[in-house]
Amino acid sequence: MSDQSSNNSQFPLEQILKTGRVTRREHFQLVSLFLSDLAVSDRDRKQINQIFDNLQMGKIHSIEPE
Repeated sequence: MSDQSSNNSQFPLEQILKTGRVTRREHFQLVSLFLSDLAVSDRDRKQINQIFDNLQMGKIHSIEPE
């Protein structure tokens, strides 16, 4: 399974969940990744869903990079 989570090393899913912040660019990349039919592991897909849910609930905030 660790081979399937390669997207996680390229994209900071856990960091977004921990910090509660996502840049607009990261948000766009998440949407693109989620909607693509690329091989996204179940774990990564679950974390992406959690990020989207937390964004809707106001637990994660979209920020502009410094």
